[in-house]
Amino acid sequence: MPKVLASPFPPWLNELKRHGEEDYPRYIWYIYLGFFALATFINVCSKLWVWHRRRNASSIRSSYPTVKDGSSASRLPMALLTASRIVGYRWRIPAVNMAVVEMLLISAYIVILFSFEFCNTQGLVLRYFANRAGHIAGVQFPLIVALSSKNNMVQLLTGVSHEKLNLMHRVTSRVTLVMVWIHWWSRYVTEMDFFEEAWITCGLFAGITFSLLTLISFQPIRKRFYEFFYISHVFLVMVFLVLAIIHCAGASPGMPFYIYPCFIVWGFDRLCRFTRYVVMNNFIKPKASAGELELLNHDTLRLKIKRRIPLGWRAGQHAFLAFPTLNPTQSHPFTIATIPDGESKEQVLMFVIRVREGFTKRMRDHVHANGIGHLPVFMDGPYGAPPDITPFETCIFIAGGSGISYILPRFHEIIKQASAEKACARRIAFVWAIREPSHMRWLSENLTTILASAPSTLDISVSIFITNTSQQESPSLDDPSSKRSSATDIEKQHDLGSGDEKVSEKDTDTLETLGVELYTGRPDVHKILEAQVKASVGPVSVDVSGPTPLVSAVRSALSSSFAGPMNVLKGGPMIQLNVENFTM
Repeated sequence: MPKVLASPFPPWLNELKRHGEEDYPRYIWYIYLGFFALATFINVCSKLWVWHRRRNASSIRSSYPTVKDGSSASRLPMALLTASRIVGYRWRIPAVNMAVVEMLLISAYIVILFSFEFCNTQGLVLRYFANRAGHIAGVQFPLIVALSSKNNMVQLLTGVSHEKLNLMHRVTSRVTLVMVWIHWWSRYVTEMDFFEEAWITCGLFAGITFSLLTLISFQPIRKRFYEFFYISHVFLVMVFLVLAIIHCAGASPGMPFYIYPCFIVWGFDRLCRFTRYVVMNNFIKPKASAGELELLNHDTLRLKIKRRIPLGWRAGQHAFLAFPTLNPTQSHPFTIATIPDGESKEQVLMFVIRVREGFTKRMRDHVHANGIGHLPVFMDGPYGAPPDITPFETCIFIAGGSGISYILPRFHEIIKQASAEKACARRIAFVWAIREPSHMRWLSENLTTILASAPSTLDISVSIFITNTSQQESPSLDDPSSKRSSATDIEKQHDLGSGDEKVSEKDTDTLETLGVELYTGRPDVHKILEAQVKASVGPVSVDVSGPTPLVSAVRSALSSSFAGPMNVLKGGPMIQLNVENFTM
């Protein structure tokens, strides 16, 4: 009889292998790949619909609007899609400030991980899930790194931009931390000596590093001490990955392959960013490449730079800017407030920046000390995947404050596309709520250019609401005498908004000649949207960017009956809501 070789593994480890210990991480990734495939399929279907509508844009715009008919079974899919959008994206869970679909994805992720962690453990026997937690945590790290990258396949396939994937990056990190703690605690209970061997000690310190890394990433610390968060985050990630590789190599010869893909994903992202950074800021940089920084009013800055961007950019995208004379170690994201000019190789990019604490406050202090001046700027970008609104026949844009940096280029781009018969838009509405009138001085110049390029076939309405009328604004540095009229100088007009008052004509001649309606008080978002939707035939797009109360008001309005599934079933328009929500 052939000699039976004894297993090199202890009996308990052989028993774990019989329980499929090594299969669970692979099963988890099968589920992830299935989800990515579904998201990719939805993205492809959406792009095909956009392509079909854009292909027939000229005929759609020239055709006579169809009359809204009664309820029809053929409109049932659109009604169901509307209902899913309202429930999934417009309803928010107040305790965590997340959309329902985000919460469902997070819940599913948690259920998947913990189901595989504790299933087939013979009544939660410790030895069955102690090391399994480490295995499951290990296979999460490539996903965590991919979700944090600005150049990754997930964004390319699913169409979800990196700033939105960043939410899942934080969630996966925190859930994985729990898995690390389970692995940590269970090995401690089994009386493992954490200082017996170097690989075990590295595992201990890897867990400590990952815990610290995750805890300092919570929003209060991240927003209040962003510079500290950014530098410590990069440093601790590298320390953790090195310690994790040493720990995994000692645990099992094949386990470091859990960590190696992290360096591949991270390296690819850094290579893309470094290449773009070097090319744009050195080889194809215009001679006059310094940025012009000026203060529009006491809490808003405007930056203009010139760059040659070979492939251009889309309205609503953002770029990371670094100012070596202000802070040589960091770059910050800002939305590009202009669109490409196809007639020039050197493009002018404008950024409208709201002054907050930290870096933007230092930028304002620089202007206070030096006045309007030029300073070196390095650029990395553009980034982002703003939704394509060319298939929609009505486009509504709502901005609050510095949210105009996202809304204005989107407004400009759809008019330009409609002029070239590359968009289906028939009606466009633009609403901007600002605290003080000084913003209108630079806006009037841009609006003059934008509205002059609009075709006569487009029905365009522009409304600006000035919300702060209780006191005169603080003057800007470049125009110390630029105080505006108080509320007593205002004519009343009962039309739109909670204040329903027109601004004095002596301060608004330029805008009034463009047909812009000016009001004081906060806009009644529900009333504005209801009027626009009821007057629309065909799909409607609503873009919003600004403070959280404004975005919440838009979400609430578009969850009402005039935008609901029953209205769509009766012939009303289907509505898509696009929210810029780029937060650190």
